[in-house]
Amino acid sequence: MLCENKDKPNIFGWKEWLSFLPFFIFYVVLGFYVIFLINPLLAYCYVVYLVFFYTVGTFYFFCTKCPHYGQRCSYIFAGVLAKRLFKKRDGGCSRFEKIYPAIILILLLISPVLSVLDKPLYLIVFLGIIILMFGIVKPYIVCATCENSNCIAKSISDRVKK
Repeated sequence: MLCENKDKPNIFGWKEWLSFLPFFIFYVVLGFYVIFLINPLLAYCYVVYLVFFYTVGTFYFFCTKCPHYGQRCSYIFAGVLAKRLFKKRDGGCSRFEKIYPAIILILLLISPVLSVLDKPLYLIVFLGIIILMFGIVKPYIVCATCENSNCIAKSISDRVKK
């Protein structure tokens, strides 16, 4: 399956962008905080992971072949920053390019959860934010606008809505 790049894909509006961004930022900041309480070095590793693998890796492997390349999108600033860091790439998406963002995001989300397994309040907050972001906001607001047919989040969101 090739990455579909239309001439003018739908543009993510402020509604799509701001519906996901605050939850994601809150999750990452709270994640850093709870990991920092356990081990400050691990918390800084979490930030390095976020910057290097989630952001830069996603920009290159995923965003450079996305129809929304160069636009504000649900991957926070990725669409805009990808254009500043990497040239657009054409051609088919490999299996790795399709699953990379999902795996990296799962690891980003699971790290704080694993650090609060013995703290029920934090665990409930983290799981609640995950359910809100990926059970409501992504499928019904963000992914509804997205035209990236190779995005795992979009295909899962389409299944959730059915």
